[in-house]
Amino acid sequence: QYEVDYLSMTNSSTYTWSTGDTTETISVTPTETTEYWVDVTANSITCREYITINVTAPAAPTGDTEQTFCDDTTIADLTATGDNIQWYDAATGGNLLDSTAVLIDGQMVYASQTVNGCESTDRLEVTVSIQDITITASVTEVCAGESVDLSVIGGINSTYLWSTGESNFSGQGTLVDEYSLIANTVSQNTFSIIPGNIYRLEVSGTISLGGGAGNQRDVAYYIQSGPDGTTEGTPFDSACNLRIWTALFCDTPGLRPSPDIYDASTHTYSYPFTANSSILDVGFWDSPLGDNGPNVVTFKLYELSNSESTITVTPTETTEYWVDVTTNDLTCRDYITIDITSPAAPTGSPVQGGCSDFTVGSNNNAFTGVNFQWYPTPSGGTALPDSHLLVDGTYYYISQTVDGCESSDRFEFLYLAPEPTITINSPIICEGDSTTVSVSSSPSQGSTTFLWNTGETSDSINLSPTESTTYWVDQIYNSGGPENIQTVCRYFFGI
Repeated sequence: QYEVDYLSMTNSSTYTWSTGDTTETISVTPTETTEYWVDVTANSITCREYITINVTAPAAPTGDTEQTFCDDTTIADLTATGDNIQWYDAATGGNLLDSTAVLIDGQMVYASQTVNGCESTDRLEVTVSIQDITITASVTEVCAGESVDLSVIGGINSTYLWSTGESNFSGQGTLVDEYSLIANTVSQNTFSIIPGNIYRLEVSGTISLGGGAGNQRDVAYYIQSGPDGTTEGTPFDSACNLRIWTALFCDTPGLRPSPDIYDASTHTYSYPFTANSSILDVGFWDSPLGDNGPNVVTFKLYELSNSESTITVTPTETTEYWVDVTTNDLTCRDYITIDITSPAAPTGSPVQGGCSDFTVGSNNNAFTGVNFQWYPTPSGGTALPDSHLLVDGTYYYISQTVDGCESSDRFEFLYLAPEPTITINSPIICEGDSTTVSVSSSPSQGSTTFLWNTGETSDSINLSPTESTTYWVDQIYNSGGPENIQTVCRYFFGI
């Protein structure tokens, strides 16, 4: 904003201004403090008068020229140091941006400040960077208990923390070289690197520096409690040319892994770095060596263009997962929901009956559902085959499978099917002789009665066949109780 002043002289003389104007009054728009003059000629005499117009021109505000944000960022999230900051879409002129205007990745905006009513002509140029954090899933809808891979890509130096507590890197960078050593020998290897390029050194494995508690460790942590009060998972400072070491430890003594999390199962750590030389030395040194275990330590060198973290989850119900990705001290979070298709258990009567020769694949039990599987347990276990013989007084558990997903809940029912025992005194007789046939049953609950093909209803009958004959007896079963399961099963025998 500039001051605009009107300069004038008041008589009938002629005028010549320093601007070239010849009128009595002129308008000027100075961009900096400026001295003006006017020559006034009257009666052939010319006199000159001077005046200075002071221009108030604030400097541009100050601030970061690159500002990084997560999604859903607006002009109001930008920062600049100054008074009465205003943001524009151009370095000069342009359009004033509303505080609610949404920013996009790579957008350039410009900030002015206004001091004592005057707006700066110079503006702070800011490039907007949006950290695009998006979780991708191998599938977003699965059956209960099926596995899903979740992954996210970040910057070269990004670190990750999932809602599951995991923080691993996966597939980060291109493997350039690797070297393995045995920790009972002094060893050293030199990796070739390119100055200015970004790498990640991955170190895995553990070492045993001899007998005694506390002498087992990996590159960054004790992995066995020691007599000096150290406990498993206690970090210790890395050192140059001592134990498992890298030249990174020589440049930065006490350097910690990234992320600095003790993992008791993998003992694998990453050290991202920007190369400042053409070589990177790694190795192992200890003295004495004779009592060291023959543990293998592996160094893997990756060249980075970005980073990625992948985890595997096995949800049993619809679950929302999130990941925090931290890049240059900015943490952004993304969410994803994995939907679980979990059919309800089939339904039916909690007590059902049948005949003693019924199997899983051949029975008259009635359930509501589709694609049943029978189990001997309410959860886990192995499904029973179709040939499995059903047993009186046994509880069975039925699942159903809908759209390829098996219900995690199972329908429990009690199967009642007492098996009768038929006893023939003489299964082979002479013509004209007779034999006694008896039947008995011991149901787990309820009672049984019998009906022979001769019409008799007693527990035993005498038979006098004149030729080899097949007979039968019907077992009529009543379970009693509120369900009162009733079945009639026919059993054949021959004399």
